Amino acid sequence: SEAISLNPRDVEPYDLLAQSHLELGKPASAEQVIQAARARGLESAELRYSQGVILEQRNRIGEAMVEYARARELDPNKLDYLVAHAECLVESDRAVEALRVLEANADRFDDNATVSALAGQVAASLGDNDTAARHLARAHLSAKDDPRMAESLALLLVDAGRCEQAVPMLREVLDAAPASNAVRRSLGRCLLANGNPNAAIAVLTDYTQAHPRETQPGVTLAR
Repeated sequence: SEAISLNPRDVEPYDLLAQSHLELGKPASAEQVIQAARARGLESAELRYSQGVILEQRNRIGEAMVEYARARELDPNKLDYLVAHAECLVESDRAVEALRVLEANADRFDDNATVSALAGQVAASLGDNDTAARHLARAHLSAKDDPRMAESLALLLVDAGRCEQAVPMLREVLDAAPASNAVRRSLGRCLLANGNPNAAIAVLTDYTQAHPRETQPGVTLAR
């Protein structure tokens, strides 16, 4: 607050103070800072984003979306603004628009896997597995050391019926995280679908012994 009193026409102290209050879990205090800045005619992308966060916390998604969109207009190169905007669109049952926004901005954030990963998730929610796989593959290239990204892509390939592509990736993921039950089940299904029941049995036997109450792997083995 001292910085604000010293230079009331500089918007950055307002940005930082609002952020600080939000991080401390004090949205009302953050909103007071935002209102004080606006009363002085000050505007910034970060203030718009902070206001969006406050509104979203209050479940006022439509209003939050307006703030995030304005933040993106003021600073189109900030990843957080794009992600928040897209997520609000999805929450407002506008997933098609969210996917369009993410795809339009993917090249802007080419070195960051977040946009492609989110686009893949949105496309998958729309039932467009081919588009989802394309985006997740791009995300995987940007985050090769992230096993979660590889797992998401591998499981999506399985859901899309693309087992030949999925099997080598599933094996890599399983080697990195042997306890990944969803991956083990999916690998077993794909090996069986590819006409390799012996390999499926080898993959699934340990799982069924460790999880005797789950029926799905047993059903797969029985086939």
